[in-house]
Amino acid sequence: MSRDNELLFCKLDLRRVLENQTRTMAAAIDAIDSRQLLSRSADAWADELATTYSIAPISLDESGITVDQQDAEVDVSRDFRRAVFDRSRALHIKGVSVSFFVPFSGEKNLFLCQPSMFTSNPPSGRVEEGTLVMTFTRTDHDAAAVKGEFDRQLGNVKGYLETIARDLGPFNAGLRDVAKEQVERRMEKVRKDQAMVADLGFPRRKA
Repeated sequence: MSRDNELLFCKLDLRRVLENQTRTMAAAIDAIDSRQLLSRSADAWADELATTYSIAPISLDESGITVDQQDAEVDVSRDFRRAVFDRSRALHIKGVSVSFFVPFSGEKNLFLCQPSMFTSNPPSGRVEEGTLVMTFTRTDHDAAAVKGEFDRQLGNVKGYLETIARDLGPFNAGLRDVAKEQVERRMEKVRKDQAMVADLGFPRRKA
């Protein structure tokens, strides 16, 4: 792998990300103006909030994969198949860097998230807008070896994405009910607040 790649699926805990998403939605509900809140039904609010705060799983477009290459400097000082006399210093030779560009749809930050099941050796890559870039550097021109390594890494990525999709399923499926419950609770408080002020017997101050 080239140094442009970073470890995927290990920077954030997906469970905590989902908990934070729920808290963010609750804060957004509390921030809705009370008159605006009561101008719509709880069901209408729940539909909108579930759409806004659901998290789209990542889907790879394998039919759209493209490839590119460029020159690379490869440090072979730790390659014990080579006759290197001083391994304490870097020894660079010319190589080739091959990058595979895999289009995807869905929430790109999921590439940062560690799902409920994971390995000690996650795949590596670079996430750009709508594209996962996986780069491999070699000092030979063994296309079969490059393709084999890419296929292994891509299979690893797909395994992680399948686990993340399973983890997201219950969250997305239950989000509307959570939103409706929170909206109804807030609506009830707003109505009670208004009723208390009405019981004071004074006209309501105009905005």
